[in-house]
Amino acid sequence: MKKIINGKVYDTSKAKLIAEAHHPDCIEYATGKGLQQWLYQKKNGEFFVHADGTAIELQNVLPSGEYRPGKSIYPMTYEQAQRWAERELSADQWESIFGDPEDDETKVAVNLSMTAKESEIIKRKASKAGMTVSAYIVMRCAE
Repeated sequence: MKKIINGKVYDTSKAKLIAEAHHPDCIEYATGKGLQQWLYQKKNGEFFVHADGTAIELQNVLPSGEYRPGKSIYPMTYEQAQRWAERELSADQWESIFGDPEDDETKVAVNLSMTAKESEIIKRKASKAGMTVSAYIVMRCAE
């Protein structure tokens, strides 16, 4: 399924399926089908849920007024995706997606785009400071 929401493309065929949740007991009145939800992550890191059936299970995750009956896509912030996963997944599944919640030092990979000259300058300054490039950039950004 592909939708454009607020000028952004959400396409289940291009995003990575992260997790799924099925609620056969939660029947949509119009279709008689149970609720099914799939959590996806786009290449840029954005999350979204593709819901088939009533989206009542999203009520505590998304802002009010976000309900869309039938098959639909719901963009989510990182925190909203975490809340969805807390409710829908096991603790092991949650940790496989978001990491150890007790680990305050969780590191994430970040891609930066810069010129080769800028990269060399940063490498030299990090080396002079006796730091890795990552540590140097973090330290400079925290100033």
